Amino acid sequence: MAKTLIGNIKGKDGRGISKIEKTATTGSVDTYTITYTDGTTSTYDVNNSDSVSLQRQIVPSAAVESSATASQAYAAGDYVVVSGVLRKVKSAIAKGNAISDSNSTATTVGGELASLASIKETSLKCTTMKLVDNITVGTDGRTFNVTWPVDFSRIKDVFCRYVAKDMAAVLVVSNWDENSVWLRSSTSSQEYDITLIVLYI
Repeated sequence: MAKTLIGNIKGKDGRGISKIEKTATTGSVDTYTITYTDGTTSTYDVNNSDSVSLQRQIVPSAAVESSATASQAYAAGDYVVVSGVLRKVKSAIAKGNAISDSNSTATTVGGELASLASIKETSLKCTTMKLVDNITVGTDGRTFNVTWPVDFSRIKDVFCRYVAKDMAAVLVVSNWDENSVWLRSSTSSQEYDITLIVLYI
């Protein structure tokens, strides 16, 4: 009887993923921690903002001044409209001080969105790729040539999902490179149907 196994996969020298959990949020950036079966961890940041939510944050927060004299205090990063022009405050402006090019800069919502878009978003993604069916793998391992579904430089981890044909076993990804993946089994040689799970940014 075939048994399907996935999840906390442990191997002698291999490494699987034990869990992925959100561990922090700062503004619109969520930090996820990946815990591997060998006890090591890595983190990935996911930027959840989009142009519409950023525009809503910029425009409603802008104060409107009737003149170039500040009617309230402004901190760096605040937005203010003076004479119909949106300005971003570069350095603190005290109440009663002039709002000028020395402490703020003229901008547009589109300009602010463009500057935010230039910040690289890093998000963890996952894809699967069918490796092979009915292939024998044993404790000595086996190397398979692969064509990765994403650019190799973006790959952060690879693990496998499989069906063992004869008996319960653990199959692990022991290593991978640009052109191949090396799998090992915890039991004597038997046939597997193998799918690779690729985590990438």
